[in-house]
Amino acid sequence: FPISGGGYVRLSTWAFIKALIRHYIQQNDYYVFYLHPFELTKQKIPFLKELKFYDKFYLKKGIRNYGWRVQKIIGMLTFLHVSVFGSL
Repeated sequence: FPISGGGYVRLSTWAFIKALIRHYIQQNDYYVFYLHPFELTKQKIPFLKELKFYDKFYLKKGIRNYGWRVQKIIGMLTFLHVSVFGSL
């Protein structure tokens, strides 16, 4: 589902992603979020000259606000400590 992180969260509007995540959380008892390390770095990403315009756009779009979005997503979630599941 396109709400798990990465490019989907960077490229979509916040209102759209927020609504999708809220709906998903209401329907499910878990949510898996992933991110790429380069999405949170403040360092400029070196691009290879061979990359196509689309690839450069995809990798750069939404990077500036991504950390803010990740914080907002974390705030929407409830976390459980691993001890809740007992010993396996």
